[in-house]
Amino acid sequence: MASDKSRLVGERIRSRRLALGMSQSDLAQAAQFEHHQQVSQIESGDRSVKALELADIARALHVDYSALLPSASERPEALVLWRAQAEAAKETEASFIRRCEQYYALERLADDVQRAPLPRIDEHPAQMSWARAAALADDVRDTLDLGSRPAASMLAVVEDRFHVKVLYDSLKSQGSAASSLGEFGAAMLIDAEEAPWRRNFSCAHELFHLVTWDCVRESVEHLDDRDWDATEKVAEAFAAALLLPADSLLPEFDRLTEGRQVRVSDLLTLAIGFGVSIDAMLWRLVNLNRLERDAVAHLLSDRKVRDQDRQLRRDEWWRPDTFPTRYVRLAYQAHMRDRLSLSKLAEYLDTDVASVGEQLAKYGLDEPEDESREVLSVRC
Repeated sequence: MASDKSRLVGERIRSRRLALGMSQSDLAQAAQFEHHQQVSQIESGDRSVKALELADIARALHVDYSALLPSASERPEALVLWRAQAEAAKETEASFIRRCEQYYALERLADDVQRAPLPRIDEHPAQMSWARAAALADDVRDTLDLGSRPAASMLAVVEDRFHVKVLYDSLKSQGSAASSLGEFGAAMLIDAEEAPWRRNFSCAHELFHLVTWDCVRESVEHLDDRDWDATEKVAEAFAAALLLPADSLLPEFDRLTEGRQVRVSDLLTLAIGFGVSIDAMLWRLVNLNRLERDAVAHLLSDRKVRDQDRQLRRDEWWRPDTFPTRYVRLAYQAHMRDRLSLSKLAEYLDTDVASVGEQLAKYGLDEPEDESREVLSVRC
């Protein structure tokens, strides 16, 4: 007969599995069980789950094992807002939240939780005009002090000063980007396979959702497709205005014009300088009444222009690291303060103990030695 504890653990495992859209066979394979019947027996409470089995199941379900125990406190699931979400994104979403929680745990262990608050507005984006979105982008850019070429500093500023957890994953068909805001703070998930200039735009787009989070969170269950489409279009306008400020872009553009013409090669170089795609910059110039819509559409359909763009950007490509640099430094700092064991450090860096030094070296950090833990007395 099933014990109450085994039954409750089984119910939590089953609930989490179904929320991720996994079958018992999927979970058995992810947890490296020999047979899916083992999962069935555990979920029904017919047999108790061993500690190592629970750890494997929790890892497969993207939660801490304590969340599957009867004593775990119940918390509402964090809301994740997706751009073009697909049904297959549930597991990626769960992994995203889990990584955010790990990041926050490291902030606490390293005593680095204090952060400057992101701007927040009490205005629903679905009712916002594009002109209002552009004005908001100017305000946010000034508050964050992003300068005249925002893409050059945006990621570093939101991560280091505002502690936004910018994480990457190979999203493919699961969704193009996502954002969340919870106990762990503000976070965004960006497609690691996107071009760097498109990742810049995705970051600016998700920043808009974080700035307008309070209004959207309260009404997300009541938003219809039309409202969400309107919200996404406003977010696009905000991102374009944030990364391509009119008072910086227009003087640069006007300097390149000769009479009423401008060279395509100069436009491509200008887009690279602002860290955005040629599409984003040209449509921004259309909205600023510098270019004709039909001319831009024709230009962007020209294969020769696309080929020239790729040639000019061939040295601009880079792929983000598995972990944010700040995340790794927090883990290292927590370990050096004896708040994170070497085995736990390896776990947070998704490696084994023997490979910790190699993983740290990728981020310019030396393998910790006892001598580096020495302390000095401070005169008061």
